Amino acid sequence: MGEPLTILPAATAAPEASTEPSPTVAPEPVPEAENKPAEPDDHGEIAADPLSTFAFSAGNSPGQSPVDDAAVENQDAVAAPEDDTLTMEANAVTIPSHPASDSLDDLMDFAFVQKEAGNHQQALDAFRRALRLYRFSEAAPFLAIEIANLLKNRGAYDEAIAVLTESRSLLALLENETLDQEFVITIAYLRIVKNTLLEKRVGYVPFSRIPADISREIDAEFREWRNLA
Repeated sequence: MGEPLTILPAATAAPEASTEPSPTVAPEPVPEAENKPAEPDDHGEIAADPLSTFAFSAGNSPGQSPVDDAAVENQDAVAAPEDDTLTMEANAVTIPSHPASDSLDDLMDFAFVQKEAGNHQQALDAFRRALRLYRFSEAAPFLAIEIANLLKNRGAYDEAIAVLTESRSLLALLENETLDQEFVITIAYLRIVKNTLLEKRVGYVPFSRIPADISREIDAEFREWRNLA
């Protein structure tokens, strides 16, 4: 299933999503898009899951170990062990236990390292702290998207919708109509996901665990919404 917006308020950590949806919960209305309808891609399709479109890139370039000239001269005797040791040291990754500081860069670096390491709660906490401290930064909408993505991936769709809805008041979004429209589209997508899961009575399962047939139904309804919006 394709993903809509991956573009970034601070709250307590989200509890694990319940696998038993309440049958009395009414489906949440899907907002109407405020701008022009979505453009199809090169294959004539309108991509689903907008959250995947705006994610930060968090790549780190590993450094290279210096070459020891003395070791090269004696490579017949010790080259293999020396090379193995250098390779292990160069590839060793230390996962920090806390951000180096409360600067925006350090909080984001820490959050992405934790996210890549699979420590999603630590990443979520760091992104939330960054958004709380730097709400007037141009990065704030993207921090909100990272938070929403992590919540979506654990099945906390209500919290993800709330984060994106509240973030529409961010200064960076008030000054960027196009980006704000992407938030509207993503909120609509998440509501379609939530309502479909409720209708199918499968619970708020993590996004990656949604059954394929339900994913296709979600994507079809989302494309229909965008065509009509």
